[in-house]
Amino acid sequence: FKEAAPDLDEVPQQQFEDKAPASPEGAEGEEFVEKLMEGYDSEEDEDEVPPSLQNLGKDLMYYDDPEDDPYIDGQQDDETDSDAEEFTILETDGVLVAARKGEDDFSSIQVYVYEEQEGNVYEHHDLTLPAFPLCLEWLGLPMKNTPERNFLAVGTFEPAIEIWDLDTLDVLHPLTTLGGIMVSEDPRKEKKGKKGKKGKKKKPVDTFVEGSHQSAVLSLSWNRCHEVALASGSADSTVKVWDLTSGKCANTYGHHTKEVQAVQWHHSEPSLLLAGSMDHTITLTDVRSAEAPLKWTVPSEVECISWKPLETSVFSVSTDTGLVMEFDARMGAGSAPRFMLDAHSDAVTVVAHNPSIEGLFLTASHDKTVKLWDSKSGEPKLVGQNNLEVGAVFSASFWADSPFIVAVGGETGKLKLWDIRDNSNVQKKYHKARDGVVSVPVATTMDDIDSDQERDMLGDDEDSESDDEAEERMEGEV
Repeated sequence: FKEAAPDLDEVPQQQFEDKAPASPEGAEGEEFVEKLMEGYDSEEDEDEVPPSLQNLGKDLMYYDDPEDDPYIDGQQDDETDSDAEEFTILETDGVLVAARKGEDDFSSIQVYVYEEQEGNVYEHHDLTLPAFPLCLEWLGLPMKNTPERNFLAVGTFEPAIEIWDLDTLDVLHPLTTLGGIMVSEDPRKEKKGKKGKKGKKKKPVDTFVEGSHQSAVLSLSWNRCHEVALASGSADSTVKVWDLTSGKCANTYGHHTKEVQAVQWHHSEPSLLLAGSMDHTITLTDVRSAEAPLKWTVPSEVECISWKPLETSVFSVSTDTGLVMEFDARMGAGSAPRFMLDAHSDAVTVVAHNPSIEGLFLTASHDKTVKLWDSKSGEPKLVGQNNLEVGAVFSASFWADSPFIVAVGGETGKLKLWDIRDNSNVQKKYHKARDGVVSVPVATTMDDIDSDQERDMLGDDEDSESDDEAEERMEGEV
């Protein structure tokens, strides 16, 4: 470039002079500028088309409706159809609902769709919550004169129970609320704190909706036999039964002295309600009767309770010290447990029974592990375990439509799915695990895919003990 560039000093001045535009004859300086600006703002020729553009587009054709144009390939329609397909939930899809706390005290409900054949899970939509969620319960009944049967009850640190419509996208408010603190329509009429003796204002006393809990809602259970009944347990030590048609509290039970951490209706006897509390007791109430409930005492605070689906009189209890016990209600109040299992080294937050395989149940704990057990013979034996890297496990459950798929959520804010057919002991013990759908990989939420691509998602850490070693150790502990 340097050699090709001309030296401006060597270019004859005549070249520049020849290229300079000649000024009109007799016009110099300001007169020349005025001559150029003459007619600049004139509107006389505004509608005239220059000759060079008069024939442009003469032979072109256009359509009033773009859909009639044969040269449009429908790409826009394909994109629209693709977007609609993503929001369509098929009968073969699984739907998971999870509560999550985000940044800056932001909380939400996330609805996921799981495609079993592909081993794929993705977020369908989410709902923003005004308060931190503590418990969730799906409701499959029509509400508020709507034909839909897809709602979610949410318990939070507030005394109210919120009911959300899961079929509506971008919803900002719950469909209805059970209980809660009364709010004045006119902010000027709200109660103000009175001054005490030292001149300090006292905090105003909350006024609750009639029948409301007066503290955080810790547990919820929907009655699948009597669909209009919802049970709730609260930090105010009470258990309440709500009528979902009227939105009012039907009954309140004060059988416990501390926080009620778990409630569950019986799956086939609609009047039987089980409750577990931090006061170390479990109560079984017949809501049709005014008699005192049956009561059992356990060594420490109750974390979770669960009816066995295939043994109608048997229920399981877990505690904050890692114990899991099983009781038979037919043996009466205060009866000894059928077994007591030292299942985990920390609080056992979940005991979930497989809906179709007798004796198979799982436990999940703050010790970050999920364990599979078989109790068909009476005494539970460890079948397998997994650390799914979700931190302390808060929730886990079997999928009723595919009993070998387990959903797990924990303190990291991640949701993971585990196909337990990948465990060799499960394949050996349960012949159903070898039949039907081919085992799929562990699916995970989108925010966790990148971090999991470089490691094996199916097993534990390399240094963790094998299933056989764990089974031998746990049998010794039992």
